[in-house]
Amino acid sequence: MITAVFSGSAYARATGLWQYDYGQILRIQGLSLPAAVKVDFSLSETGSKSVPRVGVTKDGVTDAPIPDSMLENGDTTMDYDIYAFVYIEDETSGKTTHRITMPVTSRPKPEAFDTPEDAQLFRDAIAAVNESAGRAEAAEKLAEAWAHGHEDYPEREQDNSKYYAGQAKDTAEGIRTDVQGMVEQATAARNIAIENANIAANMADETEADKQSTEANKAATAADKQATEENLAESNRILQEQIQMLGTVPMIYAVTTLEELQEFTGAKEGDFGIIQEPRAMLFRYYVTGADGQPLSQPAWQWMTDMNITFTRENLLGILRLAGIALSGSYNDLVDIPNRYNTPLVLDGTGEMVEWDYSQSDTAVVTLTENKPINITGAYNGCVAVIQCYGAQLDFSDATIYNKSATMDYIEPLEVEHITYTLIYNAGKWDVTAMVYAGGEAGE
Repeated sequence: MITAVFSGSAYARATGLWQYDYGQILRIQGLSLPAAVKVDFSLSETGSKSVPRVGVTKDGVTDAPIPDSMLENGDTTMDYDIYAFVYIEDETSGKTTHRITMPVTSRPKPEAFDTPEDAQLFRDAIAAVNESAGRAEAAEKLAEAWAHGHEDYPEREQDNSKYYAGQAKDTAEGIRTDVQGMVEQATAARNIAIENANIAANMADETEADKQSTEANKAATAADKQATEENLAESNRILQEQIQMLGTVPMIYAVTTLEELQEFTGAKEGDFGIIQEPRAMLFRYYVTGADGQPLSQPAWQWMTDMNITFTRENLLGILRLAGIALSGSYNDLVDIPNRYNTPLVLDGTGEMVEWDYSQSDTAVVTLTENKPINITGAYNGCVAVIQCYGAQLDFSDATIYNKSATMDYIEPLEVEHITYTLIYNAGKWDVTAMVYAGGEAGE
């Protein structure tokens, strides 16, 4: 048994389930529910189909059986969630009032594993009805004894018959009403068992369709793999061509004397060498002669004298380095994006949250419901961080946002909030999110 406790919110979380558990009960506390209430179970928060179960309320606590099929979940090997929706209905209307999230931890399948069928649930409901009927019969005999005597109670043949007659009648009628309610619950359980059988048949059809879709995806994946390998081979070919091209670019070596230049190893045909003593001269390295034949001894050939003096000032005049290259100071950088430390408090009362990124790269907003956000003033490569309290920001517009897949499973508790991290890249925001402690801004 696991317990979901509600305290003013429409959402709750119940933990403690493992895959391949069976016969588990979801206990709901903190709600005033009818004696019999419908609870729909699903493996998806939205879409797909749900499996109904009858929850029975006693002393303010409602118990509903969790479908064993969802605790197996097709032998999945990953953790997952089961969702329960409390559904209140009468003769004219039905309404979902609360949702419960139940995380399930995956584990290896037990050997020879089997679980009770829905028919057992119906038999259990019938047993409960018979038990209530027995209690009603006993109460009716007791009422008769108080009223005018009964063969099972000879000592009460004349006791307080007038006084207790009315009360006994009311008690018997009340118990009959309870029995009738239990019969109706048993009938509903039987109908649910039939509905579950139909759902199982439909799920079998959907499983076959999923299998065909999986085969198609495998074929597409194989084609993508082949295309990726071809692209990789082409990239390697281009890289090798570029390496070969770089190998033909002449290098320039600057040393002090000719002896140092001649001792240098690793030079190739056409490289240049500059010496400073006894005067500035330019040399070129040759491996082949003018006739194209290899030289017996590769050598540095003098090209010309260089009428310059290699001083710091001359070199700086030639190189024209930026100020940061000489000072190493952060303050000499140019075109630096603004840096911010204090989060900008955004207005969460409108239909859309507006954020001018040029004012701050961090922000905080408090919402009463989920809302979209519009961010202006961004530039390629910038990073934005926003703390969101009370509800969540809507990043569903795929033309603007690339959401992390894990965001669909994030749901903060009342004492938590979400912090979103966004990176602007090629006209779209890449969005990730994490849940942190603190249900209100400033905590």
